[in-house]
Amino acid sequence: MTMPFLPPSGFSGVQREFGSFSFHDLSGGNVQIEGTWETQNLITLRNVCGTGLNIRLHKRLAVWFAESLGAAMKAAPAYRVRMLGGFCSRHKNHNPKEALSVHSWGAAFDVNWDTNPMSKVLVTDLPPEFVKAFSERGWQWGGGWAGSKDAMHFQFATGV
Repeated sequence: MTMPFLPPSGFSGVQREFGSFSFHDLSGGNVQIEGTWETQNLITLRNVCGTGLNIRLHKRLAVWFAESLGAAMKAAPAYRVRMLGGFCSRHKNHNPKEALSVHSWGAAFDVNWDTNPMSKVLVTDLPPEFVKAFSERGWQWGGGWAGSKDAMHFQFATGV
């Protein structure tokens, strides 16, 4: 279990590790990435770890994500991953006044958002072993954040 690289810190670190791009705002806090950044940096994992689900992530994290998900599923075999969402070019909380979400770089994913909502207090059905498998591999869990909890969210970045 060797991390491919340390999780970047801050937006400048995210841009250094995953690339910078220009974008323009769309409605609902979404953004359109300009140029070829998406085609050069994102890949889709199909039927990842036998879940029947696909996920689009940064190419530098795809194999690491699959290894991490496999370890999480092995650690919590009764937990069923039913929903996965990765790349989504948008501002945090779909609020155009906030910074870009780490999802915009394909360096974050959400799991089973119907049972792991964003809330003021932690609401989650994620087994601790599942979370630990990702945390041990450098993924930051939104359910552990100070303030509002984002229990569905994991990102390979800190300080953003």
